[in-house]
Amino acid sequence: YWRYQDYAGIGPGAHGRRTGQRTMRHRKPENFLKAVQRNAHGLVEEAVLTRQEAANEALVMGLRLIEGIDVEAMEKRFGRIVDHDRVRRLVDQGLIDQRGTRLRLSGRGRLLLDAILVEIAA
Repeated sequence: YWRYQDYAGIGPGAHGRRTGQRTMRHRKPENFLKAVQRNAHGLVEEAVLTRQEAANEALVMGLRLIEGIDVEAMEKRFGRIVDHDRVRRLVDQGLIDQRGTRLRLSGRGRLLLDAILVEIAA
């Protein structure tokens, strides 16, 4: 989940993601059970993620980890994922730590995650 791998959501209210497709199941147990009886599954929504949506989700999830993200690996997978000039500026401000191709938020940066994501997303 946190490393942006596929995962299955099972049961009422569960979310999942598999091969670029996001799934959501009925929240109320009674609605979920009716849907399973009627359709053989409890899905209420399926959506194919665009490459940009998937990249943004991976960035959000990865920067929540203490280890951060490997930008080079992510850009091989999704294409350009961050604005490198803006990242450099935030590194200079002490909000992002950069070691080689790995980015992670500093302690101060963690407090500003949402603002940083808006700033660096390509």
